[in-house]
Amino acid sequence: MATTDEQAVDPHVRWLRRSIVRSAMRRWAGSVLAVASASLGGVWWMTGSVEPVWVLASLTLGQAVALTWFLAALSANPLTYRYLSGYLRRRPRLGTTPSDGPAHPVAGAFESRGFARGPATRDGTVLNGPVWDLFQTPGREVTAVVGRSSGSLSIVTPLGDGRILQTSTLQSPPHRQFVVNTVAGAEPQELLASHLRLVGVFANGGVRPVSAPTSLWSEIAAVEHEAYQALGPVLGSLWNLSGGRSWLRLLVPIRSERVLAQGLSAPELKALRHQQTPRRSRLGLRRQRPRLAGVRS
Repeated sequence: MATTDEQAVDPHVRWLRRSIVRSAMRRWAGSVLAVASASLGGVWWMTGSVEPVWVLASLTLGQAVALTWFLAALSANPLTYRYLSGYLRRRPRLGTTPSDGPAHPVAGAFESRGFARGPATRDGTVLNGPVWDLFQTPGREVTAVVGRSSGSLSIVTPLGDGRILQTSTLQSPPHRQFVVNTVAGAEPQELLASHLRLVGVFANGGVRPVSAPTSLWSEIAAVEHEAYQALGPVLGSLWNLSGGRSWLRLLVPIRSERVLAQGLSAPELKALRHQQTPRRSRLGLRRQRPRLAGVRS
């Protein structure tokens, strides 16, 4: 039976946590078996027999290799264990600030599309915390959030039923308040096209976008912090935010389609599957750490 704490966790975060644990356990068992089999095969080839002591030794070696993989994975993610631990110790306190500095060049892709620059958002949790510049459509239904120093990009739209559609190149934890749309390796124009395609799917289903409040990014940061609190720094640092396979399979990938499906109703998911996804370029983006509110890199 689930404990009270387990039941209190958002069901979408609980799904993510269990998915990461299952995948990590499979990788651990696979590493142990692969190393043990290889070492026993070598012993048999050299001696022609396998003593029980060699079986125990090979399993011990397999466990050591699996543990090494686990510890390496904790530092291989853009969000390392140390980074997440620091982030989770401080609840983000975001506030609006005048747009008194130049925005990151990424913002030019939105200004050319008619997005207007609004007040910036600064993280007051730490000294000289990160700043995000907000660019919005005239009705404020679509907001591009651009990290002033890092160039990190998220496109967000509040929906009439209370959910928030968020599109980015890296995954964020699914939550009952989020629809997490990830387009790994996409250029800003491709992100916007994917985002607007989903806005159209919702509108066709009767869920219209609404004007974003000035506190929208602060609300998103608070919910994201809550989700990472439930996920924890260990599982959070094992999760591959790009959704793809990582170098030497150190990180646990969760397909972006599965994360997106957590925030969609059955009719919305069916409508989305009937649309064709345009082919996109994977060139030109570097691996980067997402800027979470509440901690400096």
